[in-house]
Amino acid sequence: MQSGTHHRQKRVVIATNSVAYMLNHRRHLIERLIDEGYYVAVVGGDLPRRRDDLTALGIPVHEIAAVSGRLSLFTDIKMLVQLRRTIAELAPDRVHFFALKSICLGKLALLFTRRTRRPRHIILSFTGLGRIYADDAPLSFAFLRAAFRSVLKMPISGIDERITVETRADREQLLADSGQLSAPIYVTNGTGIETLKPKTERSGDEVRFLFASRFLRGKGVLEFLEVARTLDAEGIAARFMLAGAVVPDDRSSVTQSEVDAFLTLPNLTAIGDVLPDEMTAVFEANDVVCLPTTYGEGIPRTLLEGAAAGCAFIAYEQAGWSETMGAHKDDAGWTVPPGNFDALLDAFRAAAKNPRATRAAGACARQMISRSNVSCEFVQEQYLLAYADAA
Repeated sequence: MQSGTHHRQKRVVIATNSVAYMLNHRRHLIERLIDEGYYVAVVGGDLPRRRDDLTALGIPVHEIAAVSGRLSLFTDIKMLVQLRRTIAELAPDRVHFFALKSICLGKLALLFTRRTRRPRHIILSFTGLGRIYADDAPLSFAFLRAAFRSVLKMPISGIDERITVETRADREQLLADSGQLSAPIYVTNGTGIETLKPKTERSGDEVRFLFASRFLRGKGVLEFLEVARTLDAEGIAARFMLAGAVVPDDRSSVTQSEVDAFLTLPNLTAIGDVLPDEMTAVFEANDVVCLPTTYGEGIPRTLLEGAAAGCAFIAYEQAGWSETMGAHKDDAGWTVPPGNFDALLDAFRAAAKNPRATRAAGACARQMISRSNVSCEFVQEQYLLAYADAA
């Protein structure tokens, strides 16, 4: 728990669209900042589920209006105004913005903040480049991308900027799209994962597949469900576990009725949302973690944690994941061309029909992850480099 006394130069505000998402993926960073002597406050939306977690850490929480995953003119303007007012009141030395909307509205908020109330340093953390950078993004996103590019390159008098991304590929894409940025860019290698204990070796002829993520179309949840239906119709012995839920406020979410259409499948089990500290048992019960995502995320945490627990993987080809697993990634699972459902289906068939080889691939995945710089400690150090350079 952080002390109630603090020095101004060690005062940081973390601003994010979703406090729940922040705690699920980067609580370890907040705890490390406290250990390093920072006085931390959190500003964001989506608080009711996780307010107690922040209270336990002794962290003040400032709730603001925030909608993730879509534009909402009224709410976004309200978020900008509330960010401006809250940051000015807290008067931190640093503000750390997470995710595209928080970065964009946060910089605009600071532009309209009196210079004497601005922080001296800001850290802009991309949790992936999101939907507006996707190759198949609709034309309407071109305007958003251009607007975001302008805000990102916009200097703010008296403020020093640092940028973090999760992968080298995201860094290159950001530079290619935005041109030469004045702020240095740090690559964190994902969000950071804890070392998980090895899986208890499973036996039997029935391979178990897991999808664990928000039920967004770009994450591939409907593809996963369609594979389950197809393999059931073909009489292939396999089990499918679905962990997660629809996201009512996100226009890219699948609907509950779309999911319900598959829930009568005899080979499918839906377990709903799972808290982070419960995921170890979920990985333990499965052989393969599946994420056919085309969503613009850095290094998918589900794949990282699944591999660390000894699960093989099935995923669409993605630069961040390929960077992490290296040249021999095919020894640990299956990567298929994005959007190629037939190739995806073939990967599931191959995994289901050879349980011993599939479980051997999971053991290989664990070895690969153990040699990769994706631990919480490594990721924390990359963020602290950005903090130190801003000091």
